[in-house]
Amino acid sequence: MTSAHRYPLGITLAPERRSALACWAAAGGLVIEDDYDGEFRFDRQPVGAVQSLAPERIIYAGGVSKTLAPSLRIGWLVLPRRLVGPVLDTMTALGWRAPVIDHLALADLLNSSAYDRHVR
Repeated sequence: MTSAHRYPLGITLAPERRSALACWAAAGGLVIEDDYDGEFRFDRQPVGAVQSLAPERIIYAGGVSKTLAPSLRIGWLVLPRRLVGPVLDTMTALGWRAPVIDHLALADLLNSSAYDRHVR
């Protein structure tokens, strides 16, 4: 689901719907929240992630493909604790390795506030 940018109109998920989704997840569901366009909030305050309402039942996914370059292919997952091991094991089994130089460059952009200036 995309709480910050709902298809097809691009509206934000209403607070009562966010709460209902978090309650559903907490009762045993599993949700993947894609922070699609969450970083592009110039007309109002950014919308908080639904993941914060049920962190052990909602996976949060984000990336920089829209703000920097799709070819970087840098993204992230904020996982429930019980899924960290299985996801790392799967990534290792598939031979995935982090692109260290790209990650260090992104870290420098974040630490220096250059990324924030770039997005704005």
